[in-house]
Amino acid sequence: MGNFEGAESFTISLRELKVLANIGVGEGERLEKQPVTIDIELELADVPNSDEIHESCDYGAVAAFVVSEVSARSYKLLETMAMDLGRKILRDEKVASIRVSVTKVRPPVPVLLRSAGATYVARREI
Repeated sequence: MGNFEGAESFTISLRELKVLANIGVGEGERLEKQPVTIDIELELADVPNSDEIHESCDYGAVAAFVVSEVSARSYKLLETMAMDLGRKILRDEKVASIRVSVTKVRPPVPVLLRSAGATYVARREI
């Protein structure tokens, strides 16, 4: 995409992906799916050399993968969901690092709390 000498990187962001998830510490809490919001930032391992999707990471495919993964299982902790998603996305060799934030909307706690969240951050070993 041009000649440049120096350090370059790209971060792809997926913001506010809404998913219904079986999540909660108590068994009763997991009986009905609850809304969660997922934010993902992934740093590409290499800067794309062209304007073609195969040079980058398809964020539509990542979003579809996340929805599929979250829909397929039950989680007790936000931390586990974020880590599970982050580790699986990081398996893609195009991804150098990942940051996954999972936010539970309206968590069932005895105080007024709009949301609660957990963030997982990891970098591939080179």
